[in-house]
Amino acid sequence: MRGIKYKIMRKIAYIVCLSCMLCASGGCADRQMSAMDTEQTADSSSEEQSEAPSASVLPSDSARKLNQDIPDSPPVLELIAADADGEILHEFSCANYSWNYEIGDGMMSGAEACGPSPLDKDLYKKGTRNVLCIPEEKQQTEIGFEVNFAVMPDSLVVEEWGIDALDAQNEAEAERTTYDEVPSVLMFDMDRVYQVTASWDMDKQQERGFYGNASYAFMTVEDWRRIYLTCLNEMEYADSFTYTLIYVDEDYIPELVVDRGSCAGGCVILTVHDNVVDELETIRLNFSYIEQGNRLCNSDGNMGVYFDYVYTIRDGKWEYVAGGELGDGPEGVQLDENGNEIFVYWWNEVEVEEEEYYRQLNAVFPREQAINPDDHAMDPQEDERYYIENEMRSILLTGDVTSAKHRYELVEGDMTWEEACQACNLRGGYLAAITSWEELEQIKEQIVAEGKEDISFWVGANLERGLKGDSELSWGFHWIDPSAEEAYDMLALFNALYGFWIGDEPSYEGQTEDGRTVKEYCVMLLYRPEDDRCYIMDMPEDILSAFPSYTGKIGYICEYDPA
Repeated sequence: MRGIKYKIMRKIAYIVCLSCMLCASGGCADRQMSAMDTEQTADSSSEEQSEAPSASVLPSDSARKLNQDIPDSPPVLELIAADADGEILHEFSCANYSWNYEIGDGMMSGAEACGPSPLDKDLYKKGTRNVLCIPEEKQQTEIGFEVNFAVMPDSLVVEEWGIDALDAQNEAEAERTTYDEVPSVLMFDMDRVYQVTASWDMDKQQERGFYGNASYAFMTVEDWRRIYLTCLNEMEYADSFTYTLIYVDEDYIPELVVDRGSCAGGCVILTVHDNVVDELETIRLNFSYIEQGNRLCNSDGNMGVYFDYVYTIRDGKWEYVAGGELGDGPEGVQLDENGNEIFVYWWNEVEVEEEEYYRQLNAVFPREQAINPDDHAMDPQEDERYYIENEMRSILLTGDVTSAKHRYELVEGDMTWEEACQACNLRGGYLAAITSWEELEQIKEQIVAEGKEDISFWVGANLERGLKGDSELSWGFHWIDPSAEEAYDMLALFNALYGFWIGDEPSYEGQTEDGRTVKEYCVMLLYRPEDDRCYIMDMPEDILSAFPSYTGKIGYICEYDPA
């Protein structure tokens, strides 16, 4: 092994996508080729890449059947370290790659992808998938990580920048190390941005069945993930709360929101700096924040007394900035001529007019820029999602949700919920327990890809019944996950799971097609094309006895854990 270090100057517009020439237009076209095209290099022009695939190329499904062992995309990069608690695994998927692989009968298929630049700040905004956490005791020196791929590449190039390069949008100086053999250990330092580019040589195509290049970008930061995990371990009733990660201040370490699910409990918002946790406890539940603007506002109240309290993070600590109250005056409730309640306003304990109150509030907390996570609890975007405890633990441990490597099978068949449950068990899986928005989206994409949008699928949730029958029901529906110690309450964990329900569901009972009232104890999933998403609804276990029109439109979803 030999390493060569030298300085290079790079323009941020030069995105290392290895062979792709379409970065400037926002992405790369997939391409396929026959065996006669293997001499075509990765420098293909965008015009060549956009050509229709050769008629002799086998479709991807046939290719996978012919050769299950040849990967159709680059493997993940695994960086493995150890601490007192055991082995720590970090996994990174590539964003930029050029990949060519055999699909049978001497045929080749290929694809190119162009993701963000390693210096794109948005890549690290959701600081879970693209961060390499450095333990506290290792932060003063370089730390070694064992390098592993499912198939080891032939060479590596490691590029390195300081974190301040993320703000240098025009030019950034990188230190580059070339390894003509893959080292067993790579050394990384704190507060740096790295890009590891792996190459699998074309001249080994015959023995491997593939060749190509792939780049993996990540940032090194302090080990906030394990700090938050420790907080979860020490938290009473952690499984009763919901969680999300937000970015209040300007650094790349998120704050952890713990929503206790009740106004009396409020929220706790944790921040980590220099391996020390500081917490802000809100009054009641409602808050909003300016993303990376270092402002958070706790706005709530009831029974004639309301408030807006603004906070910032300074030197790793939550600090009160300013705030005000509004509510009924000494005379009690007063109404104007239109019947609207008249409030009295105080800002920093000084009585002011309503206009002045909001002028002062907007001066320290520009509300038009604010994000309120609760506003999108029923249909959140990626940065606004709440998670149950089990999912947040997975995100902190692996950077992804528990279902990231799970497989799903969509099976059509007219049967009861119990029959579907038994059928999944016989197949070696279980009725799907959908415990994150990411998992719901993954299943939706598979339903659409397989053209099964008209099927309603049984999933692994029902209304738990008491030992004495229907007279003693639990408070709500639960996901039944065989890997979990307890079922996940779909109603108590409101922010994380309640948005899966369609309309006014769960209804607990409904009218059959012949006018009878029937109890609805089990859960089905359906796809709704008008908003291109999946929902769940409660249904009677023997659905065909209540709704004969569902004949031929019933299925179930089997979930399989990774081997």
